[in-house]
Amino acid sequence: MKTLYHFTSRWVLPRILQKGITRGDVPIHPGETGNPEDGIGFSAPWLTADKGWDEQLSWTALSILNKQEVRLTVEVEETDPNLISWEQLCEKYQIPGYWQSALRTDPDKHDWYIYLGGIPPQMIKQVEVLKGLRPLSALDLPTDFHYFSNDKNSPVRPGPSKLTKITRPNWVKETGNWVRSPNMKYPWSDMPTPLLRVLLGSSPEVASQHGRDYCEKRGINLAQDSPDQLCPAMITMEGVARWLHSSRKIVEVSKLSSKLLEAWEPRFTALPFVEEKPWQYGLMFQMEDALMYAEPMMGREPGIRFAIWCKFPGGVWGTVSARDRQEGEWMTCDTYTSLDHMLKSRSTLAIQPDGARLDLGKLRRVAINALAAVNENPRVIVAGKRKAPRSKGKEGGVSRAKRMVLDFDAARLITKRWVILPTPPPTEKIQHKDHKSPCLHEVEPHMWRVWVNTPKAHEKVLETRERKDRKGNTYYQYRVSRKRGKGGAYARGGRGADPVGAESTRLVVGVEDLNMPGGGA
Repeated sequence: MKTLYHFTSRWVLPRILQKGITRGDVPIHPGETGNPEDGIGFSAPWLTADKGWDEQLSWTALSILNKQEVRLTVEVEETDPNLISWEQLCEKYQIPGYWQSALRTDPDKHDWYIYLGGIPPQMIKQVEVLKGLRPLSALDLPTDFHYFSNDKNSPVRPGPSKLTKITRPNWVKETGNWVRSPNMKYPWSDMPTPLLRVLLGSSPEVASQHGRDYCEKRGINLAQDSPDQLCPAMITMEGVARWLHSSRKIVEVSKLSSKLLEAWEPRFTALPFVEEKPWQYGLMFQMEDALMYAEPMMGREPGIRFAIWCKFPGGVWGTVSARDRQEGEWMTCDTYTSLDHMLKSRSTLAIQPDGARLDLGKLRRVAINALAAVNENPRVIVAGKRKAPRSKGKEGGVSRAKRMVLDFDAARLITKRWVILPTPPPTEKIQHKDHKSPCLHEVEPHMWRVWVNTPKAHEKVLETRERKDRKGNTYYQYRVSRKRGKGGAYARGGRGADPVGAESTRLVVGVEDLNMPGGGA
């Protein structure tokens, strides 16, 4: 067996460990004009017998990526026909001498090899990463990549180089790596889809550990904020895994609603009592530039388990951790219980990855009171449009979310019930004497002046008038004075009875108070 080495960048390590070493530019002729687009070559991986890190600086200086970061140990059979040395390559493809001199960085070394075809992952025996490297950052890359490559050319059929253009987000996605990228909508938007599937397929209690094992096996970057800290990535994986196993609701909390919920003390007693699978009650709250996942804790002591992410001015998401967390708690989501609140044993400040302070006490109160309000009345959150943060590709989307909004008016009605108003003292009831209405008075009997056809014998005729009926016949009517009221001639209860004086009547104050007939008798 022959032991050789391949140096590359951390950016492309996940793709290499998954598919093998399949790419590498082998330029065999510069072309007639010497321009890159006229050059002839093919794609094949390079190998070297020199394992020194510093010896690779001469040929990696012109690359956008730092290809001294990772050293892969490859074992190849000495009789393998696909393994050819640089001298054999020059003889096989008749590379001109001046072009050989231009490609050689050190003429005295003869330790370069070409492997025709791709090197499968089984031939990679060891992966070593250079110590002291700072975390990968998408901001270190150009916004667009323009380069000439021979990826479409094979050793059997070399051809001209092709100009490749690709944007930074698409290039990062092709690498299969997990690096905090700018302008991502959610903290999980820049996570590789296979990693999301691992989190979805594992129990939320152990999903972060399974995700870590998967990343270490595939060479996926876990140092998000600093080279020696894995806690931001672990907290993110646990929080995202718990949210993926919930109803996947993202509840938008406006500034007005946030101030309303923040004004109250944490209402632990209104949180749901959970005996198992607390993530089923979890919600993702979106507040300005912060995103917070919260779920009630299991057991008798009420509290919440939460994870917080903040977006910085550059559009990059970062994981927020409490300032007073113990070393053993760094790898999991944070917790806050009613006992912590009573004893005031937890810090109200958190440190963001850029060193800025965050009011952690405010976010905890908003999350606890929001969960309590939803538990008392689920209609406090109004359904919005369904939207998938990640486009559905060949493997299918795994992070479909339900967009919701916390209704301010509904939350205000619920918080009003939390107020305990003092009971007013009873007042002594004042007893008043019964009295009649001031509108009732004793009055004299009222007399009607009515027109009749035949007056009675005792009635005095006051006036006479001539009338005609429908046939044109003439007749006479006489006006007399008659008593009104009970027993009167026109009173209810019988006509012609002896008149009886009225006991009481209502005071007449206008024409509308008179009960007068519309026409004559």
